[in-house]
Amino acid sequence: MDKTKASPEPTDFRRVLLPLPSSTTSGEVLRAVTRLAGQLRAEILGLLLKDEAVVRGAAVPFAREVKRLPATIVSCSSEDAERQFQAQVRWAEAILLKVAHETGTQGRLQVATGTAVDTVRSTSVEGDLIVIGESAHRTEGMDSLLESLIRGGTHPVLVIRPMHLLSPPSVAVVFEPTPEGERALRMAGQMAGRLGRTAVTLLAMNEERAHETVDRARDLSETYGVGVSVRPLTAFVLPRLARVLPTEGHSLLVVPSALLRPAVERMLRTLRALPGPFLVAP
Repeated sequence: MDKTKASPEPTDFRRVLLPLPSSTTSGEVLRAVTRLAGQLRAEILGLLLKDEAVVRGAAVPFAREVKRLPATIVSCSSEDAERQFQAQVRWAEAILLKVAHETGTQGRLQVATGTAVDTVRSTSVEGDLIVIGESAHRTEGMDSLLESLIRGGTHPVLVIRPMHLLSPPSVAVVFEPTPEGERALRMAGQMAGRLGRTAVTLLAMNEERAHETVDRARDLSETYGVGVSVRPLTAFVLPRLARVLPTEGHSLLVVPSALLRPAVERMLRTLRALPGPFLVAP
């Protein structure tokens, strides 16, 4: 077998894929995620999702746009909507390219016209880390994308808000001695190394196989050169998670997707209630 053509490890991030809904694109998210790509030594591809419904709506007779500052109502045409979108493309591209240049990574912006789910599915390849950058206003399309990616379980997905700035003081991983748990463990080790963290907290879900957990913790420490501490996690619920996570929950938490699938919506509410970012491993 030609090893040069072998598929990359699920934890070998080659590219950061960042979908950007045009209605809520945030400069803070763009900057934070582009810096992350630089830390991971990966390329970044921003996918600016064009909302065709806005353009079609602007073509309706007597369409109007309400402007808040100053408070006025002005006419709006499909040409106006298209010009505004192209200005947004130039703005987002300028931010991405500037920060990519500062961090020494490759980056580009691509306009997509399909749904968030269809666009990411058709664009993503092996080695991608998909990043959902949540601004103050979440959109239904991005929520659907996140749930679809978790249920599909083919790519790692990182959810980050600008306030996180991807600088958590520590990395933690929820671990069960399963193939999915092993992947999550390797991903936590890689993220710790790339983000310059020297410690990983392993949250053990299976006390009956504690000896395997100890062995994996030792392997993780030796492979990635990080200190590993083990804490029991008897249930994946918010009060217990907040209690066992280091630094009052301000950690990057890595979670196997298999652990979330029985109740994705409820599990996501739990993760979003934590103060730090989270990464769902396939």
